[in-house]
Amino acid sequence: MSGTTVTAQPGTPFIEVTREFAAPTAVFRAHRDPDRVKHWLGPADLEMEIGDGRTRMPNRSVFPSVEARDTALANTMSRGITESSERLGTLLEKAL
Repeated sequence: MSGTTVTAQPGTPFIEVTREFAAPTAVFRAHRDPDRVKHWLGPADLEMEIGDGRTRMPNRSVFPSVEARDTALANTMSRGITESSERLGTLLEKAL
């Protein structure tokens, strides 16, 4: 058993994948280091090439209902997401 669960709830357009690891720092490195990403992301029988260019970072938040989603947006979630994205952009510009 891998410890990975894949769930598709009836009536929703989402697939959720969950796995816990007892190595938070290593998991973070595995997501941020291109040489590590190509070793684990995608089917094992395919080879990934990572080139220079741009990175699009999509994200999806899943809520238990449309009402819960709307409540989050009506509060500060949208502002927090926008500010976090802008702060990440600033940080990345400094790294270049």
